[in-house]
Amino acid sequence: MAGRALSRPVGLSVRHPEFQQFSVLEMLEQERTELMPMPTVFDGYVERSAKGIKHLLGGGGAQPLLGAV
Repeated sequence: MAGRALSRPVGLSVRHPEFQQFSVLEMLEQERTELMPMPTVFDGYVERSAKGIKHLLGGGGAQPLLGAV
């Protein structure tokens, strides 16, 4: 969770940019109930099979792309 990555002394000393009366950590604690829980860790990877066209991928004796050396 984002709150766990933020050290407590830093989170308490940095003021929230929109609500200066609160620290970043105080705002996180207030908003935590509104945040959607993440049941598993998401690494952003999505596996998808795809076909490429040989001449666009540089195979089959294709001409080099403009600007390529």
